[in-house]
Amino acid sequence: MFDNSFPFTKHFTDKFQGAQYLKERTTYIFKTQKEKYHIEVEEYLFNIYVLKFFPARLKKHPRRFNVLTGENKMGKIVATCIQLILQILKKNPMANFGFLGSHTFDPKRFYEESKECTKRFKIYRYAVYNLIGEEYFSHFMEEKNSTYLLVNNKHKDVDLIKEQANIMFDTIFPSLR
Repeated sequence: MFDNSFPFTKHFTDKFQGAQYLKERTTYIFKTQKEKYHIEVEEYLFNIYVLKFFPARLKKHPRRFNVLTGENKMGKIVATCIQLILQILKKNPMANFGFLGSHTFDPKRFYEESKECTKRFKIYRYAVYNLIGEEYFSHFMEEKNSTYLLVNNKHKDVDLIKEQANIMFDTIFPSLR
């Protein structure tokens, strides 16, 4: 399922001078047979990188992270994100990573998934746990919010990074509390 990935290219980086937590956002692009996608990598304090992806045509759509494309390429898209994680780790060996498994919204079928333990979260959890494992990262999950945090085991105090991440994300995303 996660055997191969799409080639991706760096598109641009926005720096956030003076922002409380967010340092920069780098956008990467890859193409499937039918869609062009963006992967946004947000770098926060404490070496935390959050990866988000969406179809480029939905860039301005408020639910760009929730809509299904019908392509059924999730395994290959997640593998592409894993390749990006490995690239980030080469540049920053102390990097930590976060994910949010957005809930599905399908207006054609009048369906909106609960935010708890979403399908995307389950796929990310399976992929990250099986492809990255516990040797190099400590895994912290909150099923009620479908959030996942990987804390690099090279840090002396993994629990401190987790606590700082929780404080930071509670401030940035109060709806996750």
